[in-house]
Amino acid sequence: MQKATWMLFILLFFITLTPQSPACAQTVRQENNDIQSKFKTALDLYHAKHFLAAHQLLIDINSNDLPENLVGDVEFYTLMSSLKLEAKDAFLLADKFKKEHKTYSQMVKLDFLLADYYFEHTNFKKAIFYYESIVPSRLEKSEIARFYYRLGYCYFIDNNPEKAKINLHKVKDIKSKYAISANYYYAHIAYQQKDYTTALQTFYDIQESPQFKDIIPYYIVQIAFRQKQYDYVARIAPELYGNVSVKRRSEIAQILGVSLYLIEDYAKAIEYLEYYRQAVGGEFSREDYYQLAFSYLKNEEYQQAVRYFEKVKIQEDALSQNAYYNIGAAYLQ
Repeated sequence: MQKATWMLFILLFFITLTPQSPACAQTVRQENNDIQSKFKTALDLYHAKHFLAAHQLLIDINSNDLPENLVGDVEFYTLMSSLKLEAKDAFLLADKFKKEHKTYSQMVKLDFLLADYYFEHTNFKKAIFYYESIVPSRLEKSEIARFYYRLGYCYFIDNNPEKAKINLHKVKDIKSKYAISANYYYAHIAYQQKDYTTALQTFYDIQESPQFKDIIPYYIVQIAFRQKQYDYVARIAPELYGNVSVKRRSEIAQILGVSLYLIEDYAKAIEYLEYYRQAVGGEFSREDYYQLAFSYLKNEEYQQAVRYFEKVKIQEDALSQNAYYNIGAAYLQ
């Protein structure tokens, strides 16, 4: 009896060592080919932005015994399609995937997707975290402009103008749909930093763009005024004053009124300084009243001149002394 049992054991042992039959191996190869084919279909659906269909097919693929070379890719694209669909647990799974697959060859795609997600949902600090984890040279050529523009914009919103400029500068001269916006924010930063030469040149480069053509003249007038180009302001600002939004009109009225006052075109200055006075009310300063009063004086409207000079002489200083003098001059007329 023991001898029979021993012989059975030996027989089973040799059976396990016997190679699979050709038919069995062919079946395995066919199953693997089917999985590869399905995976290719899932990738085609994913790249065509049919994320739900891709996700469902990937889940089906993942229910099989996968070839070793597909395990990571199937898990990766299942995760990516979940993120595209904004599934509730997708972001937790993303963190898990990053920890478990630190050397995965396509990790840059995951980081870029997460960065874009947070950018599009205005969580700019978190977007910065993921954008900064990306090595730009590992991106596709078609992704470079988006990467630098969005990182630059994030830093702009995060009040970090120097880092914003560095990134915007890398994309502003690249032919892409992001170039015009990159130029605008780059110029805006230069304007805020009083680098008016750079700001003006960059604004001029994009002044015909439909996206910014209404706002750029506002910057150009502001810069010309700050550079004391008062004749130029007097030429270009009236058109802007007529077209600008009510919110910005009082500021343009002040710039235009003061410029006309300084080039001694007092009759025209009155119109814009009066609009500014009525628009800002109590914010109209003593210096503003003096310029308006002096414009009326030079325009021979003495009663109005005296009225406004009276608002200047409320404290003892050089401006008040000039107001007193001009009040006297008005009464002599």
